This record gives sequence, C-alpha cells and structure tokens, in this order.
Amino acid sequence: MKKLLLFPALLFCTAVLGQNVGVDVATPLQKLDVAGGLRIGASSSAIVGSIKFESGQFYICNTNGVWTLLGAGGATGPTGPAGPTGAQGIQGLTGATGPAGADGATGPTGLTGATGAQGPIG
Repeated sequence: MKKLLLFPALLFCTAVLGQNVGVDVATPLQKLDVAGGLRIGASSSAIVGSIKFESGQFYICNTNGVWTLLGAGGATGPTGPAGPTGAQGIQGLTGATGPAGADGATGPTGLTGATGAQGPIG
C-alpha cells in the first residue's frame, strides 16, 4: 500500500517543482503568490534572505547573523562636507558676427531757431 501512495506522491512533487505556487490564487505570478495577509513568525535564525516579524516590526537579514529593521529607518544623519569643485570646462568658440540691421526711419525736423542780431556795417 505504501508503494502505491509513494509513486503518485513522487509524480506530484515532480510536477510541482519549478512551478509557481498560489494560495487562494488561480494563476500565481511568483514562486509564492498569496492572496491575503501573510504571517511571518519570529525566527531566531538570521540567514541571508530571511524575514521576521517581531514586536510589531518587520526585520530582514541582509548579512548572516544580522537583523535589520525594515520600513522605519533611522534618524537622518548630518550632511557630509561638500566635495571639491570640478575642473572648469574649455571656453567655447566665438560665433560669427551677424549681418548689420536695416537703417532706421528719418526722424522729424527740429524747430527753427531764433534769428541772430545783425552784425556791424563795414
């Protein structure tokens, strides 16, 4: 009887390997596609790629043995000093002189001045 159950189980496992798995999802788009909430336990195993939920916070393990708090982030640190000014670029070429503009219209004639005094008779 055990052998009869073992063969279908092996066939099922072989068919599932390499496929996406869905929980309440008819056509999963990822290796694990879950419709609804996901509960992650508080694990003490800090292995790279592990995620845990503890004391109302999510943690991820980026380095073996080190849990990093997700989302909240820390306080923003001070701004670092300004870096050195880069080298000045080369001067661009002077462009060609454009054509002279058209002559303007002649302005109005000015007022006639007063007649001067007559000079002495010679």
